[in-house]
Amino acid sequence: MASHLGAQVAIIAMVTRWPCQLHRRLIRAANEIDALTPFERVRLIERAAATIRSQRDFLTMRERAVPLSFDVTADLDKMKSHASEMTEVLSAVVMPKCGDETRRLRILLDTEPR
Repeated sequence: MASHLGAQVAIIAMVTRWPCQLHRRLIRAANEIDALTPFERVRLIERAAATIRSQRDFLTMRERAVPLSFDVTADLDKMKSHASEMTEVLSAVVMPKCGDETRRLRILLDTEPR
């Protein structure tokens, strides 16, 4: 029981605090897109997709409504599968959108239900 509780606390910390750092990293990477290798661009987008999915799952577990997204983050699997084919310019557009989504979901996670 204690190990299960510890694991749950670790997941909560990762889902609520980690996205803030990732948001900053994605914004910085988008501004310095020409300095990134294709592998780094793909890896950042994959990390963002995994974080967004975790946050959405956690919101669902906490029985909170997850508002729909209508941008590139709406279909995470498709975004991840095309990450390696994205040009620098497209990656520079996708990264801040992913960062904004992680920030938005973190705010929803931190907000107490009414």
